[in-house]
Amino acid sequence: MTDRRATPPPVPGPGAEILQWPADAERREALRRAGVPRLLVLEAGALPPTPDDDLEDWIWLPADERDLFSRLRDLAGRGARTALVPGTISVGDDGMAWIAGTPLLLPPAEAAILRRLADPPERLCTRDELHHAAWGDVPHERRSLDSRIFVLRRRLVPHGLAIHAVRGRGFVLALPARGGTR
Repeated sequence: MTDRRATPPPVPGPGAEILQWPADAERREALRRAGVPRLLVLEAGALPPTPDDDLEDWIWLPADERDLFSRLRDLAGRGARTALVPGTISVGDDGMAWIAGTPLLLPPAEAAILRRLADPPERLCTRDELHHAAWGDVPHERRSLDSRIFVLRRRLVPHGLAIHAVRGRGFVLALPARGGTR
């Protein structure tokens, strides 16, 4: 009978990084800020940290190889769902936005609006597109979209992002200028 317990492979899994905990604490923080999925392998006697996001999992050794790779696949899938849109922004189905690796939790309508504006950024989105993204075919007053855009703009300012109105046409998500914010 073969022993199925194994140590983690020395290379990262598909789309997820494997870290030793607590030895790789600094690297964990850097990967967290970058929005990279992480699997922490706990050293003997170590307690798992409290995850800051859903892109992290942990496991104690010895571990079954199938469990290890299952967790890596799951984390890679989570990372794919929140993969960065060119440059800076990703928005998960759970309302968690990642802007240059910094998390921002948004209400559902705002998350849907930002997801549409960021796919891809710096592209004109019509009012109808944004309304449909936020509420589907459920009718809402025009000011509902304006209100959500107003609040979303305020949330994005600290991240160097702006939503510009194009009179009579729609809105554009502007990325920070290279080397700083606009």
